[in-house]
Amino acid sequence: MRRLVSAIALSGAILATLTACDPPMPESLLVELAERTVICPESAVDVSVTESVLDVSSFWNDSLTNACPVTFNIVEEAASGIQITDHESFKCEPFLSVPVAMDAAVVTFMVGDNYELTLDAPTLAGILSGAITNWSDPAIVSLNEYAILPDQEIVVSPSALGPARDAMETWLESETGADLDLSYIEDVPGLESESIYALADGEIRITAFSSTLTTGYPLANIATIPGDVASVVVPDARLIQTAGTQVDVIKDVDAQTVNFAYNRENEAKPLLGAVDALAPYAPVYAIKMGLCGEDTVDLRNTARYLLRLDAQGVIATGVSSPLPEHIRIAAAALIDAGNPSIDLSTEVTQ
Repeated sequence: MRRLVSAIALSGAILATLTACDPPMPESLLVELAERTVICPESAVDVSVTESVLDVSSFWNDSLTNACPVTFNIVEEAASGIQITDHESFKCEPFLSVPVAMDAAVVTFMVGDNYELTLDAPTLAGILSGAITNWSDPAIVSLNEYAILPDQEIVVSPSALGPARDAMETWLESETGADLDLSYIEDVPGLESESIYALADGEIRITAFSSTLTTGYPLANIATIPGDVASVVVPDARLIQTAGTQVDVIKDVDAQTVNFAYNRENEAKPLLGAVDALAPYAPVYAIKMGLCGEDTVDLRNTARYLLRLDAQGVIATGVSSPLPEHIRIAAAALIDAGNPSIDLSTEVTQ
């Protein structure tokens, strides 16, 4: 017991010395210190989640219950509480919003009996811009030697998840060097899986990687070198997470927001346990968490729990991806900064 007390006292003394330093501790260390304390909300918080993390939310709830034990209420809509969404905007008015997970834009399709389709950036941009309008177009045929592509009109779905649409637009513009306006594709409320199940023959849709896993629908392979089928990559979680190592943090303390953006100029890094970096799949975007209603300690503590390393690890068991560590740190730091129950200037609770 004496050794334990001494260790805690020493930790507090060291921390007090660190917090008095100029310059102050980096965000990563502050977040790591806060991570050592599990703060249990005193009351239940309403949480509304998008379907891409719906299965994961039950694991979050079980883990939090085992740790505290408390629970949060999964509700359809949260006017006051936490809303997690992969749509363009929240249904509530958040006073703070940060990423909670990562996803990527992909293309799913329904064309005859084809379950495999290869596209490259110029061809996909041509389809989405209306320059390529038929499945028998030579640009598509040349990339799909074994597909049976009919003389049939291509129908582009008029809706998509807004962040997926925007990520796809940005990526295609960077790949082709030409402007692309996808504003005609609307972000409409509702379950993305239902929109995918409603695809008609000849239709192509921008959607989320997580949604294709949920529905079992095919996603298009991407030739990273235009016209070169030998350069084809199949979007998967590892390639998406590799792209996550290249994203830049976008943090606005005044607006109380954190987001991220892919930056191809950043070097792709190997994933944990790997030696070499994989080819990144670039059209990544954030699944966002908004805190709505009254700014309470319970609300921030619950949101902060969802950004803990263990809670983020659970995300990897679902259909979306956990946050890159530097994004998780920025998001957690913003939540911690407004939480009066976290006082890193005095002690560390073991």
